[in-house]
Amino acid sequence: TLWGEPTISDYIGDFKFNISPLSFFQVNPKQMEVLYSQAIKAANLTGNETCIDMYAGTGTIGMAVSQHAKSVIGVEIVKEAVDNANDNTKMNHLDHCHYVCQDATDFAHDHKEDKIDVIFIDPPRKGMTENGIKDTITMQPDKIVYVSCNPKTLSRDLKIFKEYGYQCEYVQPVDMFCQTIGLECVAKLTKIV
Repeated sequence: TLWGEPTISDYIGDFKFNISPLSFFQVNPKQMEVLYSQAIKAANLTGNETCIDMYAGTGTIGMAVSQHAKSVIGVEIVKEAVDNANDNTKMNHLDHCHYVCQDATDFAHDHKEDKIDVIFIDPPRKGMTENGIKDTITMQPDKIVYVSCNPKTLSRDLKIFKEYGYQCEYVQPVDMFCQTIGLECVAKLTKIV
């Protein structure tokens, strides 16, 4: 920081977020609210769930979800983003939501014995690796909500999830940038029985 504050602030609904330069944050906050409401709808939360927010960035999805869940753990590999996310949970008085700085695959491996109800996944444009998908499902969540900014990698990853026992019930597109091809999708996945 050469001058001024080291972060910028923005609001999503009732939550305030401080965002550092190395943290990921959607650039269209109004449509971000629409996107996250679709993710919460896909999860069909009752308030008793333990949720994981993978690739959590500054904690936006996890904090939105925390209003509807028992607890949320966010996982992000960028330390500055994790620091922002934990500061944001304190600033917004969310005691049941916290973030850890760890590779998502390593986290999944370390927590494969834990009871996880819903996993929210919002990976980078390149999507997930097959190993990342296999490690994610070792936690055996009842539901997975996959948020994607790249329909091509989403399609590829959904096929891999199906091979490992999770089927896609539906995909809901969200127009993030009107009059452009910028599109986010929310996919709801459930265990194949």
